[in-house]
Amino acid sequence: MVQLSCPTGQECILGRVLLIDDEQLICEIFATVLAMEGRFSTSAGSSGEQLCALLDAHDDVVAVLCDQTLSGETGIAIHATIEPTLRARRIAFILVHGGGPEFRETLPDGYFADHRIAEVFKPMSHIMDIIRIVEAEITKARV
Repeated sequence: MVQLSCPTGQECILGRVLLIDDEQLICEIFATVLAMEGRFSTSAGSSGEQLCALLDAHDDVVAVLCDQTLSGETGIAIHATIEPTLRARRIAFILVHGGGPEFRETLPDGYFADHRIAEVFKPMSHIMDIIRIVEAEITKARV
């Protein structure tokens, strides 16, 4: 196993988090906070195609943190594209959205649980809570 080098120069915990968001500032904030927590991250752009390429290129991915509202695809559509890979490699998928109950009502009952999707609600004023959710989901996916 290889230790990754964090952008902050400190040693990172093994495992990469892929960030999918079309807002570069949001990706930078997540990357900075993840690095402070000892985890390396890579921005995956905002499409399922870009994400698939990164999943193929990196065998150390432990989680995907994905925004629901993107310029091209939705986070749910991206998840559907990569779900077999997520399950096979035991990669956690965390969907970030601001849709609240209205968003959930557009999905079949139990959709998140059935598809092993964790969710984080916007606004992201408590980013450390989001990072704790990411870490918890990585642990659950690994069991």
